[in-house]
Amino acid sequence: MLPAPPEHSLRDLTQEQAENWVTIGRLLFELEAHSRGDASGRPWQDVLRDKLTELGAPISAGHLYKVRRAYAFLHAHAPGDFVQGEAEAPKISSVEVAERLYRIDVQEGLKALADAVGPTPVPYVDLKKRYDKALENRPEMKSPRQVAWETRRKSSGSPKAPDDVAAEAPEQPRDNASGQDETSGPPQALQKKVSTLFHQAWKAGWDAATAQREPELDDLRNKVREYQEEIKILASKVRELRGYAHDFDEDS
Repeated sequence: MLPAPPEHSLRDLTQEQAENWVTIGRLLFELEAHSRGDASGRPWQDVLRDKLTELGAPISAGHLYKVRRAYAFLHAHAPGDFVQGEAEAPKISSVEVAERLYRIDVQEGLKALADAVGPTPVPYVDLKKRYDKALENRPEMKSPRQVAWETRRKSSGSPKAPDDVAAEAPEQPRDNASGQDETSGPPQALQKKVSTLFHQAWKAGWDAATAQREPELDDLRNKVREYQEEIKILASKVRELRGYAHDFDEDS
């Protein structure tokens, strides 16, 4: 008897299962392995999100992407004694940091994953410390955003994250009649300050990353020029050979 198609698992999904990110990740994995979308052509992630909303467990597209990525890593590298159907799933943040550590150091990443899903899971903060330590030993693996914030910190002392800036903002005046803020969103001055911080941080990070990779870029440019010269030489030889062949045909 053939196994039931994954659509049946989607149809029979319960509210309790909808709250387990591993179950959701496995279901999406099986659906996308079966086909790109449902019979109407809708992508499975959209169909799954609708189902989760029906069950009272809505999920954003961004978070579902995190679930897909974390489950893919879990599916590929989870230790053999890990049971995916258990009621309590491991912390997704712990699996994510293990996956990031895996990209820096395979063995350390696998160890972190085993510790994250073990009978007595290692807390996320401890796994994050391992990742930070590994990243310090491999600075070339830092993302542009990480480079940006570090560069900003070195150039201006100790820049505050946007959340810290917002927390220190003065309380805004209230309308005496309604008792509500005069503005419906963050004050313009705060928005501008946060925007400026982000811009400066990203620019500093981009400049630092570019400077760090400049020698490699120069080597690549030189190789491209060498290849271009070789192509010209080969093209010239091909033209010569074609000319010889043409002369031979005429003589025959």
